[in-house]
Amino acid sequence: MNVRPRVLTHRVPFVFTTAALSIAVVAFSSSITYAWSPSHTSATVSANGSIKQFDSVVDPNKASVEEYLSDGVQSQRARTARALAISDLEIQLAAATAQLASAHLDSVQVLKVAARYKGVHYIFGGTTPSGFDCSGYTQFVYNKVGVSLPRVAQAQYNFTTKITRSQAQPGDLVFFHGVSGVYHVGIYAGSNTIWHAPRTGKSVEKVKLWTTVVTYGRIPQGQINAATNKKIKRIQKALKVLRSAT
Repeated sequence: MNVRPRVLTHRVPFVFTTAALSIAVVAFSSSITYAWSPSHTSATVSANGSIKQFDSVVDPNKASVEEYLSDGVQSQRARTARALAISDLEIQLAAATAQLASAHLDSVQVLKVAARYKGVHYIFGGTTPSGFDCSGYTQFVYNKVGVSLPRVAQAQYNFTTKITRSQAQPGDLVFFHGVSGVYHVGIYAGSNTIWHAPRTGKSVEKVKLWTTVVTYGRIPQGQINAATNKKIKRIQKALKVLRSAT
């Protein structure tokens, strides 16, 4: 009598220390992105001034050794991406801490944001990229770097610490005066130039100052410290979440 041999089949269980990991990462200065989409793991870590998601989802019930090994590679990639994100955030934290110690506004970031909206049309009363007036533009730009300015040009003038022309640095504000007070404001860009939203029919642009009848104002120290402290706390929170992930 022929006896049919019995075949034993075994499945190799797969244990992943973090079956579902979701981490919100906050970053600011750079624009570094790590991303992939393997069959069982997807992850994205972005550092570009906004909040992104870092997701790793691995099916714990694998049907073969091949899948087990594949998941091992993918989990290593996830760990590598997390390590890169932590490194990037640590660099940003060091920069923010140094900025707090030096107590200077991040003028590079101010001018970068200002330039981003080149060409936006002037609209009286405008405060968004759909259209800016002069003080709506300056308020919007500074808000992007964490500083809250008052709404209108005269109020922004009153808000700032007054400085001389020789003291002016990129990122300071430039005010234009008339009989009834301040009627226009722009962002000093260095070398006698400003970024501003000029008037109806024109668009946001960088131009040479056309008059010497202007005054200069600097964001108060307390406002710079408050914005930088807020930035440091966000980075520290993101680092804490990333470092606690296993």
